[in-house]
Amino acid sequence: MDIQNTEQGYHISMGADSQYYILNNGEDFIKNLSLNLEQAKIVAKEKIGFVPPIDIWLRPKYVTPVYIPYTPDWLIMTSHVIDHKKHLEFLKEKELKDAGAKQSHIGTVEEKIENLELTITDIFSYVVDNPNGYPIITFGHKFEDKNNNHLIYFGNSKQFVKLDMVDVDWADEPQEQKVSIYNIGDKITVNGTIKDHTYEKKNEYMPLTIIKRPKLTLNKERA
Repeated sequence: MDIQNTEQGYHISMGADSQYYILNNGEDFIKNLSLNLEQAKIVAKEKIGFVPPIDIWLRPKYVTPVYIPYTPDWLIMTSHVIDHKKHLEFLKEKELKDAGAKQSHIGTVEEKIENLELTITDIFSYVVDNPNGYPIITFGHKFEDKNNNHLIYFGNSKQFVKLDMVDVDWADEPQEQKVSIYNIGDKITVNGTIKDHTYEKKNEYMPLTIIKRPKLTLNKERA
């Protein structure tokens, strides 16, 4: 593109949207031309009788000026920080929405499912209050199916949890504790029932299917 360094007389420039070619005379706007440069030359020639030089200088869209007597530096910096934070929050939410849109719930509530192939993605335990005795330690196992849909099972089924001797901080000798049979990355195949449809706590847009009464149908495969 032959770009000449001139702003005097007729010349082809570009609008504030940086997309549309326009005809100027000096700094005065004359006419919108085209989104295409070659077509813009033709329209300009029809308007003024010759193809003017090309001088692309980008300018911001016109905004009515607002007089502010004085803006402290700290206020300017605060505004920039807030705008940047909002932008980051927007990008993060968009990322979560996009991730959730790719996944879906499995089946329908109370539907029985068979031979569901799953990969264990997380194992955790939590304490449930027991009014009749000591608190109960309960396990959660999270999974993904072959389409990366998210599932979870809460409970201490013997299919998932066993008693084992474990080293603990509060005793000199290993103690009998509930532990998961599995490791993260293990692949299993189960039958079960859909208990509920909800969403991930860390991503309110990510579908999460809760299953109950899972029964192992094939031996686990270690990751």
